[in-house]
Amino acid sequence: MTPTCPHRHRGDPPICTPEGALTALSIASDAGRRTCVLVGGLDRARRPLTLVVVDDAGPGDVAVAVEVTVLRADVDRADVGPAAVFLASSGGAAVAEPGPAEVALLDGLDARLARAGIVLLDWFMLRDGEARSASHWAGRPPRW
Repeated sequence: MTPTCPHRHRGDPPICTPEGALTALSIASDAGRRTCVLVGGLDRARRPLTLVVVDDAGPGDVAVAVEVTVLRADVDRADVGPAAVFLASSGGAAVAEPGPAEVALLDGLDARLARAGIVLLDWFMLRDGEARSASHWAGRPPRW
């Protein structure tokens, strides 16, 4: 896995909708064709802080990506860490439709992030220009 991270620009508008997140995720994952895991971090005003792309990673790597890029990063500096995150897995390794295994992983990540004071907005499965929301599939109310 090779992480990469584009830097934030001061004029970045807030990402307050799934569509806004999907636009960023689509660009970073080549419309879901690139096999990767993506972790988007937002500040309290929902402005982008980071969008980490972990190349050659699949859905099974989502928890590790969150652990390394969000939960262990700046643990002593909560003022600089994200207030909310959105996730995606994409490419050939991505699950075409969320299922019980993805919902269980989503529940575990949600609980772990909540203990750190971070809101998990959604986990998207991106594949060939299509997007599926694990939160929506699980019947969760939108957090956007």
